[in-house]
Amino acid sequence: MCNPTKHPTITILFFIEVTPMNQPTTLPTSDEILRQISPMNSDELFYKSYYQAHRTPQALKQFLSGLNLEDIHERRLIVPELTPELIPYIMDDQEYFDENSKISVYFSRHNRYTPAFLHKHIFFEIIYVLHGNCTQTIGVDTLHFHEGDFIFITPGTIHSIEAFDDDSLILNILLRRSTFYEMFSPLSRGNDLLSEFFSSGLYSSQEYQYMALHTDKDTFFRDEFLKIFNEWEHRDIYTDQILVGMLTVIFGHLMRNYADTLETAFSRQNNLPDDFLIMNYIQENLKTVRLADVAEHFNFSVSYCSRLIKSTTGASFNEWKKTLRLRRAESLLINSHYTIAEISDSLGYANPESFIRIFKKVYHTSPSEYRKKKSIVAI
Repeated sequence: MCNPTKHPTITILFFIEVTPMNQPTTLPTSDEILRQISPMNSDELFYKSYYQAHRTPQALKQFLSGLNLEDIHERRLIVPELTPELIPYIMDDQEYFDENSKISVYFSRHNRYTPAFLHKHIFFEIIYVLHGNCTQTIGVDTLHFHEGDFIFITPGTIHSIEAFDDDSLILNILLRRSTFYEMFSPLSRGNDLLSEFFSSGLYSSQEYQYMALHTDKDTFFRDEFLKIFNEWEHRDIYTDQILVGMLTVIFGHLMRNYADTLETAFSRQNNLPDDFLIMNYIQENLKTVRLADVAEHFNFSVSYCSRLIKSTTGASFNEWKKTLRLRRAESLLINSHYTIAEISDSLGYANPESFIRIFKKVYHTSPSEYRKKKSIVAI
């Protein structure tokens, strides 16, 4: 019996280089991306002019009179005095995520000088301070964050953000609930504060409003977020999967090295849809608003409004109004040329003496002295 002749097997491998559709062939360095992300865009330049116009009543009046309302609406710029209807008090998935797509991550850079407005949304938000500082109002708390800080905002939490300088860079990541669950559900099974926070977020209990961690300018996170920015700028069909992977890695490093910096707060909100609209109505009409006005505007009873305000803020209507007035006064003292009398009048105090007395009782100094110590505006 003859054995068949054996021939050597030859394997030929073909290597095909595939370049993603929108991705550059050479990835830029972190410094190159930073130079790309830093310049102010046209909306920021508008908001900066608007912000500066608030220094005097005359300047603001002149600025507003020169605006083109059609352009404001087309660009969806937030100018509360002219277009309060453009303020997105409540945001849902449809504003950022296509219902028919599988996109689950949305990335943006916060526009500097954007007027601070309270809002809430049904998705998760991760805020990273890439450079500089920002101020967050979360519920009834005002919190200051710095370069390297992470802030996780749970769905339904009423909050606002302020970044009123040229240099600060604040990055936002929005995550669908389902994506958040897939990424962080393993962290909800422990018994520590971190587990409680994620359990609250995953199961919509709204027990916690936010979680913050402080990385003390760790460049690892800076570089990773700059890579995220670059990926988003050149996004394609693979971007969503890549971003989920990058965020998972980032969060793993965050928990491994900075879990001991965690801070959070219990929520004092409820789930009623009316609470948020009432809070914003009070803010927008701070000079003259009365509890009876709130009830009449929303066709609610006075007692219902009173209970809702108390359950949302932990304060009575008069206490909350006082808090908001003093916050506004503090901002005007620091950032404007308004006189003490003008600030008093703009906030609805009976007279400057009354304003000075209330301010001094809370801040333990007069408005004039406070301005001298804190002002960033050349008087």
